[in-house]
Amino acid sequence: LCVAVEGRKSAGGPRALTVREYNGLARWLKGEGMTPGALLSPEGIRRVPDFVPEGPSRERIEALLARGLSLSVLLEKWSARGIRAVTRSDPAYPVRLTQRLMGQRPPVLFVAGDLALVGRRSVAVVGSRDADEPALDLTASIGRWAARRGAAVVSGGARGIDSAAVLSALEAGGTAVAVLADGLSRAVLDATYREALGESRLLLATPYSPDAGFNVGNAMGRNKLVYALSDAAVVVSSAEGSGGTWAGATEALEKKWVTVFVDDRSDAPA
Repeated sequence: LCVAVEGRKSAGGPRALTVREYNGLARWLKGEGMTPGALLSPEGIRRVPDFVPEGPSRERIEALLARGLSLSVLLEKWSARGIRAVTRSDPAYPVRLTQRLMGQRPPVLFVAGDLALVGRRSVAVVGSRDADEPALDLTASIGRWAARRGAAVVSGGARGIDSAAVLSALEAGGTAVAVLADGLSRAVLDATYREALGESRLLLATPYSPDAGFNVGNAMGRNKLVYALSDAAVVVSSAEGSGGTWAGATEALEKKWVTVFVDDRSDAPA
């Protein structure tokens, strides 16, 4: 219900459920004493009202469920690349996401690598794509610092600070969790990550389809997962007052997910 089949939207296919819509459906199912699996039976579908309160229409649910064959083919393709799906009901689903994001947590995560890394002590490292050399140097020092102390680095997979944080930790023999906004199916084939994935020192994860392309909305939505999976966060660089890094850090402070640190040296940018 919540996974997009890339290309179907442009061809008139059903739009996957948002987290809010899925939550509405989940509440209705719970109230009826049903599980999501009940929707796979004709009897279960017949019990669904035309419009679920705060959720989708029955017509849309049926259209999404009708994509079973397409999704099974995709799941097999992703599985061949070492990508697996973890849902909210899976015991392996990250506890931190459940505790901190609660209803905002994604119904499905796609992961490659060692999922146990999300249970380690960790520090999020975030910053802009167009970072200068001092910012990149600071990022590398944080990655090495975390590796020496056995803490995982959590970041995104974008160029700039995100990539520098992950790679510096891995190069120092440490561990990392990269939460991607797009392209997981490509990232698992990247030679940059292959060795660390094989050694169970890296987890690649995304709340979006592994084949999804980049869009700003997904990048903004991904930010909350970076903070929620961490014990503390460092904002290395950000445009002042705007942009994804600023918005993500502001939300983390407002929601009190983790303590957020910044560089307070006199020569640090605003």
